[in-house]
Amino acid sequence: MGLYDGRPIGPEGRSIGANHVPVILQHEKHGDLIALRTGMLVDRETGEKTCIAAPLCGNTNYLRAFHEGRVRYPQGEEWNAYGLPWFAQGVRLPAGLSLDELYDLWRNLPHATHGHESPSPDWEYIATDGGNTLIARVRDGESRTLRLSPNGGHYHIQWTKHPRFFVGWVRGWHFVSYLRPQNANIEFQVFTDGTFQPIVDTKHLFNGYYSGGDFSMFSPDATKIHYGSSMTGRFRNYVAVMARPRPPEAVTAVVEDGAIRLTWQPSAYSSETRGYLVYRSTTSGDGYVLLTPEPVAGTAYRDTAIEAERPYHYVVTSLEHAGLESGYSDEAVVGQPPRLVVYAEAENSIRDLGTDDRPGLAFGVDRRSASNWGFLYRHPEMNEGTANLAVTVPRAHPYYLWARLRSARSGTSTWRIGAGDWNVSVTGRATEWTWVRAEGEPKVFSGTVTFRLHTADETAQMDLLCLTDDADFVPEGPRPEKTAPPRPVAALQAENVQPRANRLSWQAA
Repeated sequence: MGLYDGRPIGPEGRSIGANHVPVILQHEKHGDLIALRTGMLVDRETGEKTCIAAPLCGNTNYLRAFHEGRVRYPQGEEWNAYGLPWFAQGVRLPAGLSLDELYDLWRNLPHATHGHESPSPDWEYIATDGGNTLIARVRDGESRTLRLSPNGGHYHIQWTKHPRFFVGWVRGWHFVSYLRPQNANIEFQVFTDGTFQPIVDTKHLFNGYYSGGDFSMFSPDATKIHYGSSMTGRFRNYVAVMARPRPPEAVTAVVEDGAIRLTWQPSAYSSETRGYLVYRSTTSGDGYVLLTPEPVAGTAYRDTAIEAERPYHYVVTSLEHAGLESGYSDEAVVGQPPRLVVYAEAENSIRDLGTDDRPGLAFGVDRRSASNWGFLYRHPEMNEGTANLAVTVPRAHPYYLWARLRSARSGTSTWRIGAGDWNVSVTGRATEWTWVRAEGEPKVFSGTVTFRLHTADETAQMDLLCLTDDADFVPEGPRPEKTAPPRPVAALQAENVQPRANRLSWQAA
């Protein structure tokens, strides 16, 4: 079968079975048949392409046919009859594998076929599409449903990449009807806590192919999504940006042999990372200048252009092959600066929680005005919410605490922020993001500090925390960042640096 559907494809490329059926017994012309997933794996580094045939289904009896050698594959030019002439030059087959290996192969290959069901990466939950989307827990069958549109079904689901969310499309019409339902043609990001938000309008035409934004796929780090659209009159492929890449973690800076040596660790989502960009400033929290126009391939860098006894502040970003750049990492400091400013993204407190965690706080996206596009808010079905946010403080000192807040509606919204036995309140009184300083005297913090973020206000939203040892410092806007975009591909070509043609091919061997 091709990468389109669950229908078994017979000789001459014709569908010979019902939709989504991996096995046909006693077909009147062809006898017993088994459907395969076929496709091409592309190595992102080398561009090497490998044609593969793999299991379509994870059912034990189905996989046993592979394991026991009862599957007859086309040979050589026989693949031409199935519309796969490139397979005639050789294909990688799932032969000689154990049942467990076959199961893992089915589970881990990209599910580019009909995604009516999709499991979470930890295999704790399975989501199923339909008018009501079902999220069922595997171990006990506990489930919940949600509806994204009053008269349009949630169609085709992709999970598998991130434990907190999956993506599906609201079909723009029912069969035999061209009524355009609410939220039609929208790709939605659905979180395991039942909240959801739109990603992109696929802008399908009414005469578009019925499957619409069907067959969407994540890039490995879930920063981009591939989908189809008939907006130009023909069904074409598109890629949309979902999120910024993650910055590296655990950035450290130490003086070493007359230079400053920086080290860091890749984030948990770094499969698409081309390299890292290092920035330096003589002022904490702002004014960073790029030191590495060409990305650093490894996880270390030596800064030799320094002056003795002068304080330096470093941040590092991740740069994807596609040109997307992350926000700044935590700041690493060398020397004794006159002022320190520490920023922390509030949404990081729940970003990587498992599928089972229900903190009562939810993840929101604001690509226009929130720092790093994400923010934290109280879950609409909960009376209150609490989450923990770890913040690394470069040196022990009394710090003032600021929070960037807004209210979803007019009025006030209050957050309680604590660490150990220390607690303060901050209250937002605006519908636009506004910095608010916690009342009271500064508090001494050092090392890694875990802050508790708690609210019982249904309109409360939080974007950033800021710690500073300067009583006169007032943060402004989101966390200050470099505003110049990464160099475009055309500039790289002008320098005879040819980007690999497969940079956006994320089905790596």
